[in-house]
Amino acid sequence: MSRSNLGFTLIELLIVFSLLGLALSFVVPLGIDQLDKIRQKSDEKTTLSLARAAVDYAFWTNQAQTLTFDNNTVMLAQNSETVRTLELNTQVQRKEEFTISPSGEITGCIESERLQFLQQALTSLELCSEQY
Repeated sequence: MSRSNLGFTLIELLIVFSLLGLALSFVVPLGIDQLDKIRQKSDEKTTLSLARAAVDYAFWTNQAQTLTFDNNTVMLAQNSETVRTLELNTQVQRKEEFTISPSGEITGCIESERLQFLQQALTSLELCSEQY
């Protein structure tokens, strides 16, 4: 029998699999980081859409709305009555509560990054809607 008919040697297989393992050890962490970023962006968009709905609802009903972030849920309430609850992909570190007045002003924990994000995002939405 000639050598070409015998197949791959054990050494050749070990080299190929170790190279594949080495390549995967670099690629897999990058993919996991991207998934985390995608989840965070999804949560930001969910939060923004609920905040926008809260601003609209506060305006049309002329009553303040409350957004509460707790664990992995965000809840929209009016007069302590839950209007809408949504699940987030990521956990919230601490419970945060924001009040949205009929004029569209958002109040809550001043040092909260989420409050700053909501104020900036809603301001940019208002600027975009004024242009049209």
